[in-house]
Amino acid sequence: SIKSEREETDDDLAKKMIAYVNENYYKDIYLIDLAEHFNFSSGYISALFKKITNENFKDYLNIKRVEKSKEVMRVNRHIKIKDLSTNVGCNNVNTFIRMFKNYEGISPSEYLETLEKND
Repeated sequence: SIKSEREETDDDLAKKMIAYVNENYYKDIYLIDLAEHFNFSSGYISALFKKITNENFKDYLNIKRVEKSKEVMRVNRHIKIKDLSTNVGCNNVNTFIRMFKNYEGISPSEYLETLEKND
């Protein structure tokens, strides 16, 4: 009974954490921000996040940023990569390009080219 209550509490917290990241991905957020927002230690938040999402916080955040950047590129084919990176919370365009390539296997520019070819 106590264990299932704890699991329910963890599930609720995890849903709130995921919602927080999904709503704030475009900001410069870190695990410590999440921990402070929910008033738990960063270690606890990190472990719970990994348990629920199967991703560590940084990977989850970066994947969300890449997904959002792809959505923007599908709608706005003429967006500058620098503007795109800022829109999804990456202050450094080179970091954004590396991150995008890491998760997608191609650069944002190459992704845009594939969109144009498929039109």
